[in-house]
Amino acid sequence: MGRGVADVGMLFRDRIRDSTTLKRVVLLERNPANPPLRRLNAREGLEYMAGNDFCNPHQLIRDERKTGLRRDFFMELFSRVDLYILNTIETPRESLERLRSLEHSGEVKQ
Repeated sequence: MGRGVADVGMLFRDRIRDSTTLKRVVLLERNPANPPLRRLNAREGLEYMAGNDFCNPHQLIRDERKTGLRRDFFMELFSRVDLYILNTIETPRESLERLRSLEHSGEVKQ
């Protein structure tokens, strides 16, 4: 489904951070019919997350209340950040270059 890994030592000088600010979220998909990278609005991001089991197949509780909490959380998060979806159909190097171009220009390059 979905996974996120970050080596704080590579991203920052220190291994421990007191706090950080999220500016951008990049979701991952693998779908040859879609472009390599595209920008999403908050609603599209929420639809993607809900349609993919919130990228967590190991949820212990899947009732209406917990689903509502998850929907509220992701809608709030996605409305505060720049949101993109990266299609992993390209090589890892090409995907990394697309992510780097976001950092430098903030633009989606096809």
